[in-house]
Amino acid sequence: MPRLITSIAIIPIAILFLTACAPGPKQYSIRLTETPYLQTSPSKSVVVNIRNVTDSREFIPSGDNPDLPQLATAEKIDPVVISTATAQVRNAFGDVIYDLFTEKKIIAIVKSAIEESFRRAGYTVSNAATNATPVDVNIIRFWAYNTGGLVTFQFYFDISVEMTGDLPVLRKQKKYYSSIKLKSAFGAGSRSFENTINKGMDKFIRELAAQLLE
Repeated sequence: MPRLITSIAIIPIAILFLTACAPGPKQYSIRLTETPYLQTSPSKSVVVNIRNVTDSREFIPSGDNPDLPQLATAEKIDPVVISTATAQVRNAFGDVIYDLFTEKKIIAIVKSAIEESFRRAGYTVSNAATNATPVDVNIIRFWAYNTGGLVTFQFYFDISVEMTGDLPVLRKQKKYYSSIKLKSAFGAGSRSFENTINKGMDKFIRELAAQLLE
């Protein structure tokens, strides 16, 4: 499966980040498009099947720490809401302006990324091969947020997964984590989150592929 790149319209919120009288939090949906994955040739005689992907992320209703996954706009935080929750936008005063959601479920995004990592590591990925080794994935964290304001904003994206399967590399290591931090002087608009999540997923795919080579 190809990796996923967020493609979203600009949210006109830059001005709101400079005012203390921001409106109540709102929801915004992020549209996703796909790009071709990196063409590679299998170098291992191992076939894997990403069999199950579980989203076990935990969210709180709201809080002051943007690092904690939270939803200020959800009346009820349940698996349906969590399945597409991806980021929270705050102004320069730390007030939540938007909860950001993806149109595609996080489990699909992560599955695509992990399949790409296995391919880059030389594995063959197949959902149908009878000789495929099943790999199960648990998503522990997939979260983007921002801090700062007035002059410079910092944008963060973290992803953490746990994988289990009858592979030597997974017997040695089950948990995989990647993070990225970017800065912008142009306000905390949607393009800044698009750029952060995009580069964060690219980094995750590269780092995971390198670890799967071992």
